[in-house]
Amino acid sequence: MPTFSRPALQTNNLTSPTPANRETRVSCSVLGRVEITAAIARRGRAVGDIVWNADLQSQVERDWKGSLAIRATDEVWNRASGLAGAFGLRAADAVHLASAAYLKGELRGTAELALVCSDFELNQAAQALGLKVIDPAREGA
Repeated sequence: MPTFSRPALQTNNLTSPTPANRETRVSCSVLGRVEITAAIARRGRAVGDIVWNADLQSQVERDWKGSLAIRATDEVWNRASGLAGAFGLRAADAVHLASAAYLKGELRGTAELALVCSDFELNQAAQALGLKVIDPAREGA
């Protein structure tokens, strides 16, 4: 899979250019940063195997800086609203799908894009939009 960077995409809606030595790039709506933090902290409270602390927060921040964050612009919000209505998606799922659709449009076929998700409804909606879907639960990952 080719790498891509902000200059190649020529957009103000994306952040964090890709290092030249990386072939695969993780991309996500900026909402993902909050969702990752919340999921880790909630698991720690529920299961007790993770203690949320400054070191863990720093790790999340370092990992996030290595991803391509798709900002939630009016275009993304409007598309998310339409997708939520069309597919009956939860709000956060609609934002992630709108962000992926936005990125697909910006890439214009210059790089492969896949949505990695284990949510059945979101995967169905993504496939309806022509996005490749990788479901780790089904792939055994």
